[in-house]
Amino acid sequence: MGRRLCFTLSLAALVFGCCVAPPARAQLTDSDLEALRAEGTAQGWTFEIRRTTASTLPEEALSGLRLPPPDDPHWKNAPAMPAPADKADPPSSWDWRALGGVTSAKDQGSCGSCWAFSTMGVVESAILRADGVVVDLSEQHLLSCNTSNWGCSGATWGYSWLIDQPDTCGRVGAVLETDYPYSAARSECLCDAPRQYRVREWGYVNGLRPSVDDIKQALMLHGPLGISIYTNAPFSAYGGGVYNACDPEATMFDIDHAIMIVGWDDALGDGGAWIIKNSWGGDWGENGFGYVAYGCNLVGFAANYVVYDGLDARLSVSPATGTHLSGPAGGPYTPDAASYTVTNNGAAAVNWQVTVPAWISAAPANGALSPGGSVQVTVTVNPAGVPATGGLFTGDLVFALPSLAVEERRQVSLSLPKEVLYSFPLDTDPGWGVTGSWAFGAPLGFSGGNGADPAAAFTGDNVYGYNLAGYYENSMTARYLTTAALDFTGRQDIELRFMRWLGVESSRYDHAQIQMSVDGGAWVPVWDHEGGNLAESAWTERVVALPASAANKASVRVRWVMGPTDGSYVYAGWNLDDIEFRGNPYTPSGDPQPCDIDSLPALFQTLLMIGDTDNDQMLAQAEIVVYVPEAAAFWHMFDPNADGKVDYDEFVTNALIAEVLPELDTDGDNALTQQEISALTDIITPGLFALVDADNSGGIDCGDLGLVPPAPCEDCAAPSPGVYEAGQDACLMVPGTFTEDAAFLWHKEGIGELLEGRWTGVHCKSLRIPNLQVEDAGTYYCHYTDGAGKGIPDVYTITIRVAEDLPASSAATLALAVLLAAACGARCLGWKRKSPPAVAG
Repeated sequence: MGRRLCFTLSLAALVFGCCVAPPARAQLTDSDLEALRAEGTAQGWTFEIRRTTASTLPEEALSGLRLPPPDDPHWKNAPAMPAPADKADPPSSWDWRALGGVTSAKDQGSCGSCWAFSTMGVVESAILRADGVVVDLSEQHLLSCNTSNWGCSGATWGYSWLIDQPDTCGRVGAVLETDYPYSAARSECLCDAPRQYRVREWGYVNGLRPSVDDIKQALMLHGPLGISIYTNAPFSAYGGGVYNACDPEATMFDIDHAIMIVGWDDALGDGGAWIIKNSWGGDWGENGFGYVAYGCNLVGFAANYVVYDGLDARLSVSPATGTHLSGPAGGPYTPDAASYTVTNNGAAAVNWQVTVPAWISAAPANGALSPGGSVQVTVTVNPAGVPATGGLFTGDLVFALPSLAVEERRQVSLSLPKEVLYSFPLDTDPGWGVTGSWAFGAPLGFSGGNGADPAAAFTGDNVYGYNLAGYYENSMTARYLTTAALDFTGRQDIELRFMRWLGVESSRYDHAQIQMSVDGGAWVPVWDHEGGNLAESAWTERVVALPASAANKASVRVRWVMGPTDGSYVYAGWNLDDIEFRGNPYTPSGDPQPCDIDSLPALFQTLLMIGDTDNDQMLAQAEIVVYVPEAAAFWHMFDPNADGKVDYDEFVTNALIAEVLPELDTDGDNALTQQEISALTDIITPGLFALVDADNSGGIDCGDLGLVPPAPCEDCAAPSPGVYEAGQDACLMVPGTFTEDAAFLWHKEGIGELLEGRWTGVHCKSLRIPNLQVEDAGTYYCHYTDGAGKGIPDVYTITIRVAEDLPASSAATLALAVLLAAACGARCLGWKRKSPPAVAG
């Protein structure tokens, strides 16, 4: 799901644009509440309307769930949608509060951070269920330390930073509330707080639109779930009962709030209700909890869960922190080594292993552990694998028990300096362009009620600053410090390094930015202060990556922006010193990849999932323009029969390849540059362009879009043994003889239909999986249709177990199995016919 959705959103953005925000709601007055009570009586609402803290707050302080734009890294990391869990007959009611699986409701305050509270609430419940302890995790850590600049303006669930995605401090895991208290504003990340808990994985419950039964099954199996809902006006004034003020016109694009489902009761309301946990304080609903009728306002959309193994899992690795090493390419590195203790907490002996990035060595790398036994693993830099270019390289130390499919990960990073392209120590004035009160000179140390300017430069005597003698002005327009043209010809991976001392009011009122232009005309954002008031009291080094579009450009300019500001409080503004631009040698990309129009059917099906609100298997213009108003301007290219709907045949046979790409591709090189796209539309932002341009070539080709021809089919050289060691290449093959026009499509249980990339030959008789990892273990299916009419359709399955260090007896058994398989064919491999599985999504 994750990869296909990324491709689909990339295409949808190129073709249709981006989503718009849901309609606003205002704070409720006494007369508003009376009007709602009257409406409730007339409509038969089954809940109490009363004043709550939430009903006094503006909409932006309540709603905080936002479907990320297509250029957000979330879509690259979105998990595959799992197949439904093994079915069990759900009881008529279920309540994790009574079962001891839910922590107390909390209050997000005047910050649109419901996404962080839903995330941490789900994880707190998972810890309570596994470890039997109540923990209070820090939403502020997720709010301030995520690397996507998600904040009080809304976001989506942030599980990635609790699994394997490093935060802005380069660390992974959840922090305790006592170590990082909530402040209801995004601020600079506090790196000193220890990361105490990690989860193994997260997933959606059978797609974005799970059924009532799907949600019940997931609640029983995984515990309380994160979910989303559309919150219309009565929701903020909910005082108890079953919420049934449902808006039948609500769509997924109205959804604006992330909460939790912690149970259900089929006997409540007209047809049953979910028990929900909100983040609007204890005076909302019933001590922060409530009941919502099944299906009301899309409650349950994008339901999701986490998998947490518990502190007493079979494998433990200490410390819980990652390792960061730095130094020149040839060393020495600081620190020179790091140590981890691996412990077997189980009752039986196990084989363990650790896999590391190419630039890391681990000793020992594998072995056996008796019950309760431990081993110390030493991690150092592997000189033979050190990258040739500078930058920050990250990876995982994966400690695993392969036979049990159990693993623990620790992040490891290596920082190698890039080449210094420009250095401005500000000993002398570089003569950059200034507007407003930007100036070069000695800082004067002005101090007031909202912080102070520095009394001295970081090095030398001079800085660039906004108003060296005081605060910035009220009610001013944006003012700029702009570099001269910077020549990055032959360089890529450009980064800006500088020392910063910044004071600025909350981004709700005043603004501080960094922007870049590759032509002196259009300026794109590079960094933006987001969050609460900031009044720095010391110099700090900042490193900002410039967009990929700066690579190999001869006239790049960067500017620091102060403002615009409102008419209230003022602060010290920007102070800059020791500015550098660094980069790596430029590596041209390969030739543009040709297009494969056969990929369009799968993309169309995913677009239907997102936009087909009336479930007629077509995309109506009205359904699209709800979130992409610009679509009307070029609708004719997708609707040749002008009936107002795009059906399957129109989509897979028409304009995307035959008309859109050639129309935009003015130089005929089969790749679209930002300039070519901007000549016709401003829908595609530089950030979105950079995401879709996956190879950073400066041009979007069909390879970037996922529309690539499949690799030529090639049968396996030998039958699959079914058991592999980690790192081997697997080849699975459907047995039998087929006609030339037979069609194949491979699936994996828990993922569904596979896409070319990680797997090769998904439309072939044989499927290849290179460099097997533990997560590749599972059951694979091949749906096939024989062109001669034989076996239409059918499914075959084989289960792979990725094993390491097989005992000698197992190796002998495996060799015998391979010989038998070669002699007697598919029956000896464990192939068996079965009905097609339910494919999620």
